[in-house]
Amino acid sequence: MNSYLYAMKTAFLFFPIIAIILTLPYVISQYKKYGSLLMFRTAIISSFLLYLIVIYFLVILPLPPIEEVKNYTNSFVQLQPFYTITYLHQHIHFDILDLNTYSKLFGNAYFYQFIYNIFITIPFGIYLRYYFKCKFTKTLFLSFALSLFFELTQLSGLYGIYPRPYRIFDVDDLITNTFGGVLGYLITPFLCFFLPSRDRMDEKAYKKGEKVSFSRKCIAFSIDFFFFSLLCLFIYFCFRIYTKNVVLFLPFSIGFILYYLLFPILYKGYTIGRFLVKIQVVSKNDMPSKWYQYVLRECTFFFIYIYGIPFLWKAKNVAISSHWHLFFLMLLCLDILLYVLSFFQIVLKKEGSLIYEKISSTKCVSTVIVPMKEK
Repeated sequence: MNSYLYAMKTAFLFFPIIAIILTLPYVISQYKKYGSLLMFRTAIISSFLLYLIVIYFLVILPLPPIEEVKNYTNSFVQLQPFYTITYLHQHIHFDILDLNTYSKLFGNAYFYQFIYNIFITIPFGIYLRYYFKCKFTKTLFLSFALSLFFELTQLSGLYGIYPRPYRIFDVDDLITNTFGGVLGYLITPFLCFFLPSRDRMDEKAYKKGEKVSFSRKCIAFSIDFFFFSLLCLFIYFCFRIYTKNVVLFLPFSIGFILYYLLFPILYKGYTIGRFLVKIQVVSKNDMPSKWYQYVLRECTFFFIYIYGIPFLWKAKNVAISSHWHLFFLMLLCLDILLYVLSFFQIVLKKEGSLIYEKISSTKCVSTVIVPMKEK
């Protein structure tokens, strides 16, 4: 029992790390397919991920010392089907009509191992049928594949870390794990009848994805800013080949023109980030934007929300006269005001375009295609 609790505690410790690593790919995949994120769907996927981590650690933990495993001499393969049932029948002499034999059966470690191997994959079958909509034969195959993966992990000595297996490859585990997955498939309608169906979740997600949310724009911007930074870095090192004195403004300007101006013009409002989350920039009348609209949009956005405040603050401090100082100070106050107004518009979820969209007469639209059968 202590070993099981240790494995579960370890799984819960590793879960946040693995979840953080997989968060961005998951979010991108959801926005690309549905155009939105559903909290209930995310909870299901997260619980499924946690479940897989838990059962994996239950299989491999606790880890014995390598020196100890070197001295193992016992067999590490058991290929006789239903050996556990045969063993229990021979050593306990269980009789279904004799109540006295039940206490011996329930107190036997082999019996608990047998039941444990069934119950450990019941949730797997439930997830496969309820969320992934797998048919019976696919559930049967995947349950067997999962069990085989665990048994081969043990047989390999944890992928070669150990000189030999420290746990037995047991064909009974393949049978009981597969049966557990099938049993989970069969009882799913009785356990999940009160939950929304996968089709209902998809329908809600597509409906929600018709509007481009602020979080979706943020994901697109984060991806774009990453690639934009890489491009600027590449241009910077190209200049460094010819001269050591490179003004940072130069690679930044070239990178900005190439990525945020030329790229959307050539690809009709798409950037890499927008393409991944299915967002396109178009005119207010839903027609393709003109080249100058992209220029107005991106320049206004970056000046107001990214570089405007630090630039104006520095310009104010180095102004050569009081008139220029006052001029930059007024622009700085205006920029801060626009920043604050945009912040409250986003927080309060007020309808309407932000300032850079109004100036450029552009908007973001969702390009997610809804399958006909799921409308």
